[in-house]
Amino acid sequence: MRYNNRNDKGFTLLELLIAMVILFIAMTAILDFVCTYQRININNTLRNEAIKVVESKIEQFRDKKWDDIADETTTYNVVIRNITVGYTLTVTVQDIGQAPINSRVVQVQATWHYGKDHVYAAQTIISADA
Repeated sequence: MRYNNRNDKGFTLLELLIAMVILFIAMTAILDFVCTYQRININNTLRNEAIKVVESKIEQFRDKKWDDIADETTTYNVVIRNITVGYTLTVTVQDIGQAPINSRVVQVQATWHYGKDHVYAAQTIISADA
C-alpha cells in the first residue's frame, strides 16, 4: 500500500477552492467594469440626445419671425436600449436692447432624469432686422 505518493497528479480540494475564490474575485471585478461602462455609455448617449435637441431648437428660433419668438415648454420621451427617458425642453426668451436694434436672449434648457437629474442648456442672441 502506498499512502504518501508524491507523484499523484491533479488538484487537491484546497487548491481547487483557492482557484475558485481567485476566479470569483476576477469575475466580480470584470462585472463591475462592464456595469460601469454601460452606465457611462447610456449617460453619454442621453446627453448627446439633449445636445442635439437643444441645438436644433436654437436653429429653429433663428429661422422664426421676430414676433413668433416666445417662451415655451415641451416634453417628450426617448427610448434608448429599452430605457424610456423623459426630457423637458424649456425655452426662455428675454428682451434686451431697444429700437432700432432689438435683441432677445433665447435660452433653451433640456432636463432629464436617469439615476439623477441632468441639465443641458445653451443660449443665443437673436436680433431683429433693422
